[in-house]
Amino acid sequence: MSADETGNIFAKMIETFARTLPITGDVVLAIPTLNVEAPPPPELRLERATLERQAQKALSSGKGVSIHGDMGSGCTELARSLSIGYGRVVWLDLHANKQVPAVMALEIALRDLSADLITDSNAGSNRLLVIDNMDDAILEPAFEARIKSLASKDTFFVILVSLHPLPRGLSTLFERVEVNRLDDQEILKLMKLYGAPKAVFRDGLLNVAIGVTHGMPDLVTLLLKDWQSRSWNLDDAAWEDTLRSNYAKDLRAETQRRLLATQEPGSRDLLYRLTLLNRDFSEKEAIAIAEIEPTIDRARERLYSLSGNWLHRIKKDRWRTSPLLAGSGDGNLSRPIRKEIHSSAVQWVLAKGTLNQFDVSEAITHLMQAERWNEAAMVYIRALDALRLAGVDVHAGMLLSLWKSLPLPKEMALWLRIFIRGLQVINGLRRNEGHQPALEDLVSLIAGARGQRDQMSVFAVSGLIAMKYIEKEPGKALPFIASALRAERDGPAELRRELKDHKASELFWGAAMRIKTRADVLAWMAEVNELSNDERNGLMIAEYAEPSAMRMFDSLWSIEQEKAGDQRDWQSVLDCLKRCEEIASDWKTPLVSACILRSQLSVRIVHLKETDSPQIEAERFYGANESHELAQFIVSDGLATWLIDIDRWDLASTWVTRAYRFDKPDFPLHQQLNALRYGHLLLREGAPSAVPFERAIAIGNSSEDLTLFNQLKARAELATFFWKTGQIGELFATWSDVVRGLLEHREDDERWKNFFMLAANNMSFYSSALARTQVDEDLVTEPRPGMFIGGVQSLSSRYRPGLVFLMPGGMAQWADELGKEREAAEWAGITEKIGGKTSGSALAQMYQMHAIPLDVREHRFIDALRHANETALGMLCDLPVELSEERQAELATANTRRKTQKPFSRLARLHLGLFPVLLEMSIGAEQTPAEVRKEIEALQDEAEKLREDDPEIWGIGLDVLAEILEGRLRWQQIQGAPPVGKDGQADIRVLLRAFGLWVIAADSAERLLVVQASCIPYLSVYFSQMGQIGTTIAISIARMWAAKIEHSPYHFRRPSETVAQIQSLASEARIGEMMLVLADSIGVGTDGETREQFKHYRLRKPIAA
Repeated sequence: MSADETGNIFAKMIETFARTLPITGDVVLAIPTLNVEAPPPPELRLERATLERQAQKALSSGKGVSIHGDMGSGCTELARSLSIGYGRVVWLDLHANKQVPAVMALEIALRDLSADLITDSNAGSNRLLVIDNMDDAILEPAFEARIKSLASKDTFFVILVSLHPLPRGLSTLFERVEVNRLDDQEILKLMKLYGAPKAVFRDGLLNVAIGVTHGMPDLVTLLLKDWQSRSWNLDDAAWEDTLRSNYAKDLRAETQRRLLATQEPGSRDLLYRLTLLNRDFSEKEAIAIAEIEPTIDRARERLYSLSGNWLHRIKKDRWRTSPLLAGSGDGNLSRPIRKEIHSSAVQWVLAKGTLNQFDVSEAITHLMQAERWNEAAMVYIRALDALRLAGVDVHAGMLLSLWKSLPLPKEMALWLRIFIRGLQVINGLRRNEGHQPALEDLVSLIAGARGQRDQMSVFAVSGLIAMKYIEKEPGKALPFIASALRAERDGPAELRRELKDHKASELFWGAAMRIKTRADVLAWMAEVNELSNDERNGLMIAEYAEPSAMRMFDSLWSIEQEKAGDQRDWQSVLDCLKRCEEIASDWKTPLVSACILRSQLSVRIVHLKETDSPQIEAERFYGANESHELAQFIVSDGLATWLIDIDRWDLASTWVTRAYRFDKPDFPLHQQLNALRYGHLLLREGAPSAVPFERAIAIGNSSEDLTLFNQLKARAELATFFWKTGQIGELFATWSDVVRGLLEHREDDERWKNFFMLAANNMSFYSSALARTQVDEDLVTEPRPGMFIGGVQSLSSRYRPGLVFLMPGGMAQWADELGKEREAAEWAGITEKIGGKTSGSALAQMYQMHAIPLDVREHRFIDALRHANETALGMLCDLPVELSEERQAELATANTRRKTQKPFSRLARLHLGLFPVLLEMSIGAEQTPAEVRKEIEALQDEAEKLREDDPEIWGIGLDVLAEILEGRLRWQQIQGAPPVGKDGQADIRVLLRAFGLWVIAADSAERLLVVQASCIPYLSVYFSQMGQIGTTIAISIARMWAAKIEHSPYHFRRPSETVAQIQSLASEARIGEMMLVLADSIGVGTDGETREQFKHYRLRKPIAA
């Protein structure tokens, strides 16, 4: 059962359970929105000039300001005054944005502040960030570090507001502005602002104001507002109210009581109710709160009368209660009223329909306060499940902090608590966060599960936790798999219907695929041993049972094998397997027994060098399980593999043959590998057959489990078989498929690199051994059977991406050598494309020479010229790889040789391009001279375009073309001065002129033949090493003479026979014998020595057998 299937079942359960509760809506994890607006100004503003000047001076110098003072001392009002005049102010009040973690809130605020700084670099000079109420947040190291980084910002100004001074590490970075309570002069000014008549300005009244408020601006304002509402008629009753209010107590403890003294009961109750919201609210919401029984009259009027000190307006139509009132509602409202208020508040949250992680925290808080426990749990479950499905980089908000180390409320139903703890564990695992308390509580809750819903919860969370542990620590998954299995067995029929054809026990195989320690293998065996026989037998036929069992037991020896030799403990591995064998002895499950025996055989044969007793045990098992072909195959395949590993083919042959008989769909990889080994066996025994290799490829084609690499390896082994049996055509076709697949699916991993290097070795060998060069045994190894399926040290470290193009380049060269012009041209194109991408060098272009024969044959003369030019450019490049010091020294020694090669490479433009094209064009000189002239003119235009790449070389070609077009070439200029290989430029000029005479058609056949024959020794030396282009030239020359013979047969003896002979010789590039046939036909005499020499002149070496 896959993780997706388990997750789908889990999601269905959540929906099913959710329908039983009055909770609707989805949870979408998103970046929250913040309230970043500055607080509104007070009705009357008292200027505190000294403090403002100190702060403004610091800000003007670019230094941030830290304002601190007692609650109610006016810090926020001072910051608000300082913010006047800035073009952009972001006011982050951490109390007003409690739903968002402080660090995240700061990052969002900074993003908002810096939104258009990218497009306007001067925008920061008029921007201000205010961080208010930061006392709690500054204790967080991450928040403190972020504040420290802001001190050096020059893109905006910063003001920090708190009750206390900044920590020592920050205090020197910001200008400290301490705000004290109002003194008598400031209170006197404020009294004047509130319209106090002169008659009341006496020391006694001022002393009363200072005494009862301690100079706290908020309380002074409340007091003066009260006196103002009495029209400053301060009679005995007013004095009594003032003194009775006892303002002089500690502000935080007594604020609520002082509020009671200054507000009538209805307004007071409304404030108490609104404090429970713990969020901003609208007029409509405030009125709804007032309408809760017992109702509060004149709610709208009271709302606006309280706006100011007790209700802070944060937007035009929204308020929040003052921090001075925090917690006042809980102690002054009855439980039923509190529950109604929280129920109303949660409905406003849920009414959004879609909640983010911060809405969820608010909803859960109100539901808990409303004592709606199960609904709170359901909202939390939806949120945790949304977090499970989201990316791990999505901010969780407070979701993973709720009840992290605290017990869940027992008022919640057990099945919901199981869900919650399970999801907390799953999310903790996904995010690598601590979850141990939740895990321990979950285990306890599962132990107490009894009801049908409890079992469904246990199944869902146990299955998901097991899947998550399987990915990381498969041994820890086992108890949860067992829990899921028990829940499946004891749960409702509805659960089993959802599972359809699956069983929770299948998760055991998921764990088996990942288990890597002896302890975990034994734990797996112990858990499966607890299953009933029916459950265990069902497990054996589950999907992926076979490969999972084999992988688990094979992991015991494979992991041990990876250790250093002196650290391997094979006896412990065998002891573990022996214990597994004892446990499984009562199961009667051949699958598990076969896998255990297979693993034992590996250790004993490969590492302990035993052969006799392992074979006896394998024979005994094979005979005892005749009705279980799969178990027989597991053992046969294993034994064959281990015996071949120690090069005991004599003992392995029986087991390879037995394994080859198995043809079920199980273990496609092992069947494919065994089929290849069977092919190798037949080759070793002198009865070679391609059938096993073809079967291996067919297995790969029909299996969904095997990868492209498995197929390429099988085809590479088939190619080796063709090499060993001398089937060159089949070898080329098969190897073409291998290289094409390798290049089309390039990957940047060790496996691909190793395969590439092995293939590169074989590519070099094939193209060299079958062509014209000797194989360098120090660099290249002859392909051998089994090379691609094991037993060869990894070559991935030798891989260089800049040399990937050499692979298709080798194919182009090989195809050229086989005379496959179209395939050679195709591979040359692939080589250039890959070279441009991987090497950044023009070196790959040198393989374009193999595209020229097809260009010439199909009369794409311009392409031929371009490809010759590219070939020269490529030949002049160095390999685009870093070389060792030793290799650099070798190249320095060979530098002289390199210098001599450069002129040769430059001349390739004419030798490989212009010369063969001119020959092919000349074929029509007898019948269509005008058409040939047009073609030469087009050739001349293209050469002019290419001239900038090498003006000197292309200048030679253009000179000869001009001589041809102008009819200036004469036989007398050329005779007696054949190319001799000493001066490359002079030689190519003579060569072009010698055959250019043909186009002018001013000389006799005898003279033309003599001039051409004088060039044959040079052509033979140059082109015999160049592959198919030599054959192309020979064929073009033959066709030239055939056209002349057809046009003027009377100049030749036995014209028809002559044409047939030279065309036959041309197909084998036997240019010297062609000349002798023509000489005999024309009547040009040749002596015996000359004839003997000419018989050896070829324009191409024959392909090696």
